[in-house]
Amino acid sequence: MTSLTRWKLCCGVLATLLAYSWLKGAPDEARASGARTSRPGMPLHINAAAAGVNLDDLVQKLLAARTVEEVRPLAETLGTVGDDRAIDAVSSLVADARSGIPEAIIGAVGNIGTDHAVEVLLVHSRDSRTSVKVAAIDALGATKNPHAEPRLIEVAHDPDASVQTSAIYALGALGTDGAVAVLEDLAAANTEETSGYATSALGSIDTPAAHTAVARLVDSPSIDVARRALGVVTVVDDEMLQKLEAIVNGGERDLLDRAIEALGHAGGAALPTLTDIARHGPSSSRGTAITVLATIDTPESLATLRDLLEDDDDDVVRAVITALSTLSTDEARDLLISTALSDRHDAAGRATEALLGMSGPDVEQALVEVVKAHPKDRPDVLRHLITIGSKEGTALAASLAHSADEDERILAIRVFAEAGTSEALETALALVRAQHGETKVAALRLLSSAQPGDPAVTELLRDTIRTGTSEEATAALGVLARAGTNEARDAVLGALNSSDADVASAAVAALEKFRLTPDSANALRAVADAHPELARNVMQQLLNMGSPAGVQIAEKLLQKTSDRYEAESMFRALASAGTPEANDLLVRSAKTGDPEIRAVALRSLANDKTSLEIATQGLRDSSTVVREAAALTLGSSHTDAARDALLQFARSSDVYDRRSAVNALRDVSDPRVTQRLLEMTRDPDAAVSMMAVDALPDTSETAARLRSLVGDAGASYDTRVRAAQTLRYRGRLDESTGHIAEQLESTYEYSE
Repeated sequence: MTSLTRWKLCCGVLATLLAYSWLKGAPDEARASGARTSRPGMPLHINAAAAGVNLDDLVQKLLAARTVEEVRPLAETLGTVGDDRAIDAVSSLVADARSGIPEAIIGAVGNIGTDHAVEVLLVHSRDSRTSVKVAAIDALGATKNPHAEPRLIEVAHDPDASVQTSAIYALGALGTDGAVAVLEDLAAANTEETSGYATSALGSIDTPAAHTAVARLVDSPSIDVARRALGVVTVVDDEMLQKLEAIVNGGERDLLDRAIEALGHAGGAALPTLTDIARHGPSSSRGTAITVLATIDTPESLATLRDLLEDDDDDVVRAVITALSTLSTDEARDLLISTALSDRHDAAGRATEALLGMSGPDVEQALVEVVKAHPKDRPDVLRHLITIGSKEGTALAASLAHSADEDERILAIRVFAEAGTSEALETALALVRAQHGETKVAALRLLSSAQPGDPAVTELLRDTIRTGTSEEATAALGVLARAGTNEARDAVLGALNSSDADVASAAVAALEKFRLTPDSANALRAVADAHPELARNVMQQLLNMGSPAGVQIAEKLLQKTSDRYEAESMFRALASAGTPEANDLLVRSAKTGDPEIRAVALRSLANDKTSLEIATQGLRDSSTVVREAAALTLGSSHTDAARDALLQFARSSDVYDRRSAVNALRDVSDPRVTQRLLEMTRDPDAAVSMMAVDALPDTSETAARLRSLVGDAGASYDTRVRAAQTLRYRGRLDESTGHIAEQLESTYEYSE
């Protein structure tokens, strides 16, 4: 073990050792050499010699550390035992470029907290690196040293929000009267966010000055300021009690809940007011008062809670039950037990839920009584009783397991399976083995919510696959799919050999949840041969896993099919696989065979050099559908070669080729393409010319050409109308062209 490792290991227990050394006492000289002014709330700081720490060695370890993970524990130790000399010795690390290291050293300096530490931190509080600057500001607050106050007050008004926020919280950590005054001013200013930070920081200071400042903020005319201040009230003297009662009695709804919460800090003095609100206050605040009453925890508050359990308002009853569940007293537990056993359905249910989080013989017995009358209505209680080893609860669940009612037997299996103990799982498995037919299928599926990877569960599932019905084996495979163990995968692989197509199909689906191995790939290929009806599913699964075997199955299937839609589905799967083998099959399919199949293959090709060459060749195919598919494939590639091929294709004498070319070129951004589309607006085929109009990009140049087309009496009538409609849609139809368009459209008849 290296020295550095030993240092890291000891840092975790150093604070305990230091505290022990301090309590046991250290030599007077050691204490004297480490003396510094003690201030309330200062971090623990012990003289290194008194703690048996070699400070020079610690400094060397810090300087030699390579990562921030190594530096942090050493820096924490330095903050506990360091002195001014150590601060200077590690000062070079503040300039370190490694992220987190300067901040760790600055934090240690803040914990040392001497006047010299403050001087060093004041310098770094002006660092150009924001993270270092913020760390120095935080550390100034940690020093608890009044010399840090002026600088923190200054940066509490910094325009940088992160710096200002750090300064505000640092002032809260500092806790001086000057800090209190600044925080009060910032809180009272009610500036968005800043006021909230300042109020929170002020509330963290436990001094008379801070408590007085909070009291003044409670009196603020601003609702927001007063509400924030009420949220940090922790000390309620007579004067504050009067303020809070005035707010409550005055009915200030925006402040009411915060005032009620603050009353909880008054203890017994607030009981009359809290009791009155809990009994007669606004419905929205009664629950808050009930919660606060529970925190006071006196006989009087408990009596109020007991009475409120009989309230007609269900929300109040629920609030009381929630409040009682937070108490650890016998009285509170007794109230919950009696409520759980009452005939008030909603209240009993809530109380029972609360009891599920408690323990003890009386609680256990109460829960047993809850389920005795109607055990199947509270499976959560039964499951809990089984989990904690309740004999009566286990017996109640077992009685359901032998019921003539199928639903009750399934319920028993479920609660035993989900109880989470080995004994309960054994019981559940025994119950599953005893079932038959649909009940066993349902029971097997329940095991997926228990422990599907447990060896005993796996063994039961394996037996079920081997000896059960088709439905039972299928259910067992569904559970194995969730197990994620090697044993489960082996069981699924074994099921692939089943002569039952349904079982083999379920095994194929289950195997999707496991990583592919050579054995599983070979087994899946065998399934495709033994059960041709499953070949498509097997192919898809193997392709998803990137296995070449999936491509081999796809090739066999493509050789047997002439169905365009079936082929299209397989080509999509091959394209999604994206492997070289899959793309090679697509290329070969695009070259030979039925034209419809070749067209589908062309549209599925990847955007690589070989595929584009095949598509370019496809433009010269004898089949129209192949040429159309080739054009669309080239149009989606956006390469220069594809564009050039399509521009040439657009000059074909075949009208269908020109239509395909326009479709393919509509998304190609290129001046030559735009020029060709403009030429095609005067194509002798009206469909081509109208498609060219639609495909033109929306520019000033094309708009001018379209306006010219609208006014050209020699152009196709249909094309002129389409050009006018396009201009109008694009907002480029001028007045004169608009008149022409109106004349055209008034006599226009849509062609069939």
